[in-house]
Amino acid sequence: MKYLKTLTIMLFFVVSCNQVPESFVELTGTQTPAVTLTVVSSPIVPSSTTTFIPSPAEWLRFRGTVSRGQLFEQEISPDLVFRLKPLVHGWEIEIGHKTESENFSAVVTPPYYGMNARYVEGWHFRNRDNSGPNEPGEKLVNAPQEKRRFYFVLNEIDYQIAYNALNTRLLSSDEEKEQALEKRKGLEPREGMLTITHLELDNLIVGGKAWIDYMEFEVELNLPVILNN
Repeated sequence: MKYLKTLTIMLFFVVSCNQVPESFVELTGTQTPAVTLTVVSSPIVPSSTTTFIPSPAEWLRFRGTVSRGQLFEQEISPDLVFRLKPLVHGWEIEIGHKTESENFSAVVTPPYYGMNARYVEGWHFRNRDNSGPNEPGEKLVNAPQEKRRFYFVLNEIDYQIAYNALNTRLLSSDEEKEQALEKRKGLEPREGMLTITHLELDNLIVGGKAWIDYMEFEVELNLPVILNN
């Protein structure tokens, strides 16, 4: 099985109706695994300083392919990456720093116990005994299907706020717990959607657990727009 596949990723921002007409910049680069990138974006004014300004109207979209056991990474800002982290039966959706392990999506994407859309696994698409596709009936597996909605924060500070709110039992006093929950109310997590456009499953043995052998997908992320001062 090949773990390195070539993929084309289209990257562009959806902007408000009063945005000036778009121009396009095409770049080529590599990432882990080795890929070819095609980047399409709205105009950027050259400057030495770049800032990120939150705007709910800005969306980043890209497409990709991934094979079983393969790590997929796509840079989404100078500090952040979108990842599909390989699992035995599929992948976990992650957003975080390039060199850190914290998953900025795990702390703000409910439910926090049980089935979660961040986990994309082959058995989600098969019935309970793996004898056929996951269809309505007594063998239905109650799992998200082709569309996986998730949420995320953008930095370590917000991650820690969300983490503390989820783990108030670890805090020593009632006052600390109340403060943690109050700070969590001030967070405005970003939204993301992974849509599976093609799926190939394996281990389709009755009584077994199916895994994903190959997947094509599209990702949409609500991100701050890159503006140059």
